[in-house]
Amino acid sequence: MNTPLLELSQLGKTYETPQGPAVIVRDVNLRVEEGEFVCLIGHSGCGKSTVLSIVMGLIEPSAGSAILGNREIDGPGTNRGVVFQSPSLFPWLSVVQNIQLAVDQVKPNLSAAERLACAKETLALVGLADEADCRPAELSAGMRQRAGIARALAVDPKILLLDEPFSLLDALTRMELQDELLRIWERHRKTVLMVTHDVDEALLLADRIVMMTNGPAATIGKIMTVPFARPRVRAELADNPEYYRARDSLIAFLEGQGTALPKED
Repeated sequence: MNTPLLELSQLGKTYETPQGPAVIVRDVNLRVEEGEFVCLIGHSGCGKSTVLSIVMGLIEPSAGSAILGNREIDGPGTNRGVVFQSPSLFPWLSVVQNIQLAVDQVKPNLSAAERLACAKETLALVGLADEADCRPAELSAGMRQRAGIARALAVDPKILLLDEPFSLLDALTRMELQDELLRIWERHRKTVLMVTHDVDEALLLADRIVMMTNGPAATIGKIMTVPFARPRVRAELADNPEYYRARDSLIAFLEGQGTALPKED
């Protein structure tokens, strides 16, 4: 078996409270191969963002380990590109200056002109070349999130970590950015670990969908291998009967209170 890019082994997180230990997640075991697109899905509060935050290096696990590229994660790093629900851009900087801040961190040996060119190239990748000199307030919500994705890609990370990046967008903009993310992924094949609660989003984007059981003490209940070939086209999936069978399976798991079923489809 190949060594995975990311490996979570017996991962757990517990917080001490006045009422006693609060177990958020326990015994999370997951291998993510290089170039794979994996979605974590589950009800709100099931611990999927906790798992992602451990991989980000923002919180420490209480048990187990998270290994990225054969090294244990012990804090944030530029080998991970992160996109949150809100892009959190610096409002006093232009869009390209926001991206260049990320480039400066990973390519300090380049000249200022080269770093600027790299930032502009990344903006062009997400369709924001014409908005490079705009301030974030001048952009739509969808454009700001595109800029957030560009900033994450600008550091050329080993893995892209997405925490419900489209959840604050309207339905049409959300679909547009899903298609854009799919296009970028198919071009560059960055490894992606994405948290979502949207079944259709997961089926469109992912190679595998990891279903979390309900908390407290949530864990991985089931892993579905998405049965659709790539490249994927949204309209074609809608005409595929297998799409609805996969969708029904995911919904049945979520409606079934996330009973643990540690078997892969």
